[in-house]
Amino acid sequence: MNAMRFRWLWAALLLCVPLSCVPSLARTYDKGRAVAYAQQYAQNPNPAFPFYSDNDCTNFVSQALLVGGWGFEYAPYDSVTGWYFVPGAGWLNPQDDCWYNADYLFHFLLYSNRGVLIGWGNKDNPGNVGALQPGDLIFADWYKNGTQVGNDGRMDHAMIVTKKDADGTVRVSYHSINHIDRPIREVMNDPNTGQYGRYFYFRMHTQLDVAQATTVVSESSTAPYDGAAGFFRHGTPRYWRDAWGVGDGGHMLWTWNNASSTDNVGDWRPNLAVDGFYEVYVFIPRLHGTTAQARYQVYSADGRTDVVVNQNNIYDAWASLGTHWFNSGTGGLVRLADATGERGITKQIAFDTAVWVPRN
Repeated sequence: MNAMRFRWLWAALLLCVPLSCVPSLARTYDKGRAVAYAQQYAQNPNPAFPFYSDNDCTNFVSQALLVGGWGFEYAPYDSVTGWYFVPGAGWLNPQDDCWYNADYLFHFLLYSNRGVLIGWGNKDNPGNVGALQPGDLIFADWYKNGTQVGNDGRMDHAMIVTKKDADGTVRVSYHSINHIDRPIREVMNDPNTGQYGRYFYFRMHTQLDVAQATTVVSESSTAPYDGAAGFFRHGTPRYWRDAWGVGDGGHMLWTWNNASSTDNVGDWRPNLAVDGFYEVYVFIPRLHGTTAQARYQVYSADGRTDVVVNQNNIYDAWASLGTHWFNSGTGGLVRLADATGERGITKQIAFDTAVWVPRN
């Protein structure tokens, strides 16, 4: 589409959206703005967008994500790698599948790292649904008519968390049928759909997540010895490469991969002030991270947790390695080695800043 035409179409769309909800096109997410939009249009759909009366849930959630600040990702139609809406596009698809299809949006979140899947549950065991906050998402894979037909691993429904009561009750808003601030346990026990389903919980990434970090370990904060707070690199020195003008703070390190043997290893070791749960993020620069199998090892008070990150799909963004319990001091560790399981010396592995964000 002609760029000027797109800007005019985008401006026309915003004329129908309250000015307080005008989104940023940056890759950040303001949960408060997304929630305000969802509550405003949960029961009366926004006329600026198409409305699919019987199947509008993901279209509605996507609108809230857009107003919250999500930027578009353009990709071929029928792909989980894109997310966009084009108002008045004529012969073009007005949106891709990830915009209005729950299963596609679910997989786009897994692909894009704009959120992290933190758990799942059902009516008998809701799991860690209480860890969700307003602005997070819940997807449902429903049984149908009391049978397992339909509970096939494909997501049938999307909802946005819009309220959390003082007693921990999580409330959601959604379309099809339109609801505002409905308790998620009530949804789970709905005899028409919910009680035979499984529910999947996404914590959405925001700029605020990283801004709240209490401990930052840069790849430039060289530890004087292995075991000290900071970043320590092992292996053959000549295999480590510096890159300037890229990465968090304008610098990063990278190395080539090995198929199975390990040579170069990077350790991020925090010095934490207090015991507690911390979510760990690593920054993935736009260059020199081409491996699809960066194998991070998180060493916490509970032992080792392995997290595989597709660096090739992340562009100057933070990737969550999950939430873990860490003791105070320098006993925790995040480790990344050059053994990726891919054919040797074909992929580049990026090493940049790691941060620890306190979680209650």
